[in-house]
Amino acid sequence: MERAFNLLPPHQASAARLIIEIDEDQVSFLFYNDDDSATGLLKFYFDKNSTQQDIADAINKIRAKESDLQQSFKSVGVFYNFAEVTIIPTAYENTGANKKLLQLQFNKTPLSEIGHEEISQQQLSCIYKIPTLVQQAIVQNFPASILCHSTACQARDYSVIDQTRIIFYKTKFKLFIIDNNQLKLAQSFSYSNEADVLYHLLNCFELLEKDPKKAEITISGMIEKDSKVYESIHQYFYSIDFAGTGEQITLSGGLADYPVHFFYHLLQFAKCV
Repeated sequence: MERAFNLLPPHQASAARLIIEIDEDQVSFLFYNDDDSATGLLKFYFDKNSTQQDIADAINKIRAKESDLQQSFKSVGVFYNFAEVTIIPTAYENTGANKKLLQLQFNKTPLSEIGHEEISQQQLSCIYKIPTLVQQAIVQNFPASILCHSTACQARDYSVIDQTRIIFYKTKFKLFIIDNNQLKLAQSFSYSNEADVLYHLLNCFELLEKDPKKAEITISGMIEKDSKVYESIHQYFYSIDFAGTGEQITLSGGLADYPVHFFYHLLQFAKCV
C-alpha cells in the first residue's frame, strides 16, 4: 500500500465531516467543514491486483493507525467507485433481477453485495456491486456512514444543458456526456497511456454522433495540464476547462498548495451526503 497524500487537517474544537471514496485501486479520505471548505486529505493506493481481502485489511490498518480518522465525525459519506456498475431506465428495472443483470455484464463475482440508487430527475437507476469484505470493513470502522455509489451521485449533477465531464484516477477515468440536459453516457474506462484515453473518448463521441471540436469538456482528478494525456486530448477537443475554475472553493492547509481540480470530484460528494 502506498500513501499518495498525507495532508492532515488542523485540530479544531468541532468535529469535521468526512468523505471516503474507495475502489479497486485507491481509497481517499477528505476532511471538510460545515461550510464545505476542505481541510485535509489522506489518500492511499492499494498494491496492484489487490483482492477484496487485501483492501479490507488495508481499511482496518489505516483506521487503526491514523488518529485523525478515529475522531467522532458529524457525518461520514462513503462513495464506492468499483467498476461493476450500470445505469438503466427505471421503468425497465426489476429489483429481483439486478444481480443477474450485473452478472451478465461483468461475470459472476464471488462475495459481493448489490446496491441500488435512483437518479430520479433522469428516471434512471444505478445498480452496482460492492465486494462483501470491503463493505464489512467499512461498516465496522465507520458504522454511522452513509453508503452510496460515486457514479449515482455524479450523474445527478446537471449544472448545464450540454457538457462532457471526465474524472481521472490512477488507472481509469470516468466519462459523463450530457446532451440536451439528458445523460447520454456514464462509464468508466481503464487506461495505461494517453492513446487509451483518446481512443475511448473519440469512440464514444463517434457512437453518439457528436463533434469533438464543439464539445465543452470539464476535467478533474489526477491530471495535469502539462501531461501527455491532456496534450493528447487537446489535439481533438478544443474547449477544455479544469473543474472548479472560477468557483469559490476553500482549500486550507496543505490542500491549498495543489490545484483545485485534483480534489473537486471529492468536494462534490458533499452534495449527496
